[in-house]
Amino acid sequence: MLSFDAYNFLFPSKIEPQPDLFDWSVVSEHPNHDESVVAVLERGVTNTGANTAPFYHIELRTAENSSEWQNHWMVWSSQVRKPPSIKWIDQNNIEIKQISHRVWEYEPSVELNGKTYGVYLNVLPTQP
Repeated sequence: MLSFDAYNFLFPSKIEPQPDLFDWSVVSEHPNHDESVVAVLERGVTNTGANTAPFYHIELRTAENSSEWQNHWMVWSSQVRKPPSIKWIDQNNIEIKQISHRVWEYEPSVELNGKTYGVYLNVLPTQP
């Protein structure tokens, strides 16, 4: 038998927006050599009260108008206790070095503002 609350169906209450699952904060920013693109490392802590390792993600953003379409791109994310190290190899290539094998998202190359940027992942063995 199908039943529903007719009053709430006909007169729905104000819908509250769902809060984000994570609180994100910028840990560090790493500009490339001419400062046209910035690698931004952010740390996310869950809002659920669970005692888990924090989430980290890295986004490449153009220095100007980074919020516009195709001027920012998530290139890496993981749930690790220690944040990765970030180093620009040259103008268009960046290395992300992390301990552990838990990589959730990884983009080996992205195009931002008409230029291609390589993302190299160096995963180090877990320390004892």
